[in-house]
Amino acid sequence: MNVKLDPILKKRLFQIAWPLFIETALLLLIGSVDTVMVARYSNDASGAVGVANQIISIFNILFMIISVGSGILASQFIGAKMTGNVSKITMLSIFLNLIIGIISGAILFLFSRTFLGWLHLEGDLLEYGTTYAKIVGAASVFQAVSLSMSAIVRGYGHTKIAMKASLTANLVNVVLNYILIFGVDFLHIPSMGVAGAAIATLVSKAINFAILSRVLFRSVDPNLSIRLLRPFPRDLFRKMMRIGFPGVGENMSYNASQLVITSFVTTIGTVALKTKTFFGTISSFIYAFTLAIANATGVMVAQFTGEEKFDESDKITRFGLKWASIITVGATLGVALGIVPIMGLFTEDGEIIALVQKIVWIDFALELGRAMNILLGVALKSSGDVVFPVTMAVIVSWTIVIPLAFVFGILLSWGLLGIWIALAGDEMIRGFILLGRWWSKKWQNRSFVKN
Repeated sequence: MNVKLDPILKKRLFQIAWPLFIETALLLLIGSVDTVMVARYSNDASGAVGVANQIISIFNILFMIISVGSGILASQFIGAKMTGNVSKITMLSIFLNLIIGIISGAILFLFSRTFLGWLHLEGDLLEYGTTYAKIVGAASVFQAVSLSMSAIVRGYGHTKIAMKASLTANLVNVVLNYILIFGVDFLHIPSMGVAGAAIATLVSKAINFAILSRVLFRSVDPNLSIRLLRPFPRDLFRKMMRIGFPGVGENMSYNASQLVITSFVTTIGTVALKTKTFFGTISSFIYAFTLAIANATGVMVAQFTGEEKFDESDKITRFGLKWASIITVGATLGVALGIVPIMGLFTEDGEIIALVQKIVWIDFALELGRAMNILLGVALKSSGDVVFPVTMAVIVSWTIVIPLAFVFGILLSWGLLGIWIALAGDEMIRGFILLGRWWSKKWQNRSFVKN
């Protein structure tokens, strides 16, 4: 039966979402502070850091295979009142991401120069990017395990805990960035440039890990122990993988396609590459609240799915989508109107600023489509419908968007404007496909937990 959404549930959504918004904004701030401060040090260094972060983000997606699967599965068990398995899921997630984090850190340290060379970086850009990727890669183990712990904490609804951990880590990151990038003479600390930014990021991720560990093991679930993995919970592992692999497949496809598109941008020229890096940093804050509403919606959808309350899942998703769209349009308009002073934080290059002033208006379509993609994708995956979003992402990105980006950006010589048009088309097409999927209600029989 279709009923009106309870006002209490609307209030609960925002109660979960506002700490997530602060957490998301602060996590984005780690990379953004690096970009802004490194830009003050050197524009070339800033462009290289932006490309290096794209490489690092690919490895972060590997960690999400485990964390997304464990978070959704734990939330569904909590909703179904089957809490006995949540502790096992938590330890399994931490153990697996610990191993993956160690391996990823080693790969980044050994092969980051090779990866960046594939994206056509050379000279100083290659040196800057390699230095950053190697040092930040050492933080992979902290990032991997923190994602697992944060997903479980959010599954319980304790979003303020993750927010406080991010706040502390970011404050440390900002202070260390200033000290290590530019140096402090009276403390006899030399200017370390890109290496200093990378070290600050590594330390901040370690602090975030330490805080989440303390809270999770002492307060949220004091019964956690490696003994919970004996005997190995094969059934939970299979379910986690069934959610996790396709659940992050969409992000893997998207990020891989972005690397291809970045290689197009690199061939256009350094102005295009710097513009993409700077505006990418700005636009990340536009969809920060969308991410918060989406993750809050995902927690509630997963719990409602465990309880088999599908009508509530539908209503809360539609409510979240409405507000995500409204906020996205408002934030994009604010950025468009204030783009010149905002860009002044990054650069004084007139050519870059002029190009951004054109791109920002195309970005309206991109951001609205991205809001639909993010929220509906999270809702579908949280309900257990994890295969459809990744299938659409692969099809649209690799058969439509990348060819269009090459034609518009390279063959027709529209440059970065042409590539931005292709990216906007990607987000809008996938957004409406996912909207149709949600309206079809086929997600209602995809639950991994039967109450």
